[in-house]
Amino acid sequence: MLIRKLLFLSFLVFTALKSQAQVAISYYQSGLSMVGVSTNTNKRIWGELRLGTDLKFEDFSPELVGAFNFKKTETVKLYGGLGIRLNVYEGVLLPLGIQISPFQDFRNFAFHIEVAPIITLRDEYDSYFRGSVGIRYLFLRKKE
Repeated sequence: MLIRKLLFLSFLVFTALKSQAQVAISYYQSGLSMVGVSTNTNKRIWGELRLGTDLKFEDFSPELVGAFNFKKTETVKLYGGLGIRLNVYEGVLLPLGIQISPFQDFRNFAFHIEVAPIITLRDEYDSYFRGSVGIRYLFLRKKE
């Protein structure tokens, strides 16, 4: 399982580097671990596609989140958003998080902490509150 995760993460990193796009790669560690690919998190409004890890293929549950930076400094971003989760625990999510870039010479690397109530739309699942911690790396386009 670890090899598949590393191969998938390597593919995402390679794709981002080759495209020279302003995207970020994230990892969320929680009871529902995820990897994410997002637009430039330095922008006021940004989006992210999250894909669950440690799941069977039939339980594959992508999330699509739109986020807004409420407070942004060089080292800290406070964000909130609205998203939707499909398949298992299908429903609406309301993420609220903080992203911290502690290394002065390496601002593209950040740690993040996020909480998100997930209001499920299916009767077989209860709504729940998810907390996660993780890392994020922003690939910035090279200046020409």
